[in-house]
Amino acid sequence: MKTALAPLRRSLFLISAPVVFITFALPLRAEVLGASAFEIGILYALFTISVFIVRPLVGIGLDKIGRRPFFIAATIFYLGANILYSVSETVNALYIARFLQGLGFAVLSITTETLTADLT
Repeated sequence: MKTALAPLRRSLFLISAPVVFITFALPLRAEVLGASAFEIGILYALFTISVFIVRPLVGIGLDKIGRRPFFIAATIFYLGANILYSVSETVNALYIARFLQGLGFAVLSITTETLTADLT
């Protein structure tokens, strides 16, 4: 039986699959690039800060603009973050990638919760 949430589930899997690896590999990659423990902590703080700043704004935008543009924006943020992770050669590039990943998570989490609520 195919449900209305099947395409959403597949999209979420493809978007989120690299995140599992990034969570474990990020400190190792940052250390290889010469980051200190404090700088690695900043990488994790950037993610949290971006989520706290963006989530309320996304909620307002979802009501005014709709769900699809935000879902597409989230995939673009994740795509940008994954590309930057793969080509980064400095800690600053990792900072930008981590911030983009936080933006992507903030937008994606609220959007998928809203889409799920709409479809069920």
